Amino acid sequence: MACPSCGGIKPYTSRCDPGNVSTRINSMLRTVPLSPSSALQIQRDVEDDIRDLDWEMSQLRSRLLYLEQQQDLLSKHDEQLKFLSAPIRWLPVELLTRIFIAVCDGHR
Repeated sequence: MACPSCGGIKPYTSRCDPGNVSTRINSMLRTVPLSPSSALQIQRDVEDDIRDLDWEMSQLRSRLLYLEQQQDLLSKHDEQLKFLSAPIRWLPVELLTRIFIAVCDGHR
């Protein structure tokens, strides 16, 4: 998620550690009587984490798409700049005209 103060991406912090949840579920399965409120709270936390992770992955996909578009645009600009710096562009127009006329006259 984006940091509200600087706008940078900060890593997602989950409500529950998946490894810890697994341990807690196994413990609850062995507990008699089972406390439904504990299980429901863990389930709510897990569902909230899933929803938040889906949102964050969507944001990251959007950011990745934007960055790929920027990269493509810069690659096109780079190609255009290479054409502008081609050695033939440094030749005087008069010389290019003489070459062009000489070649055209040779094909008549």
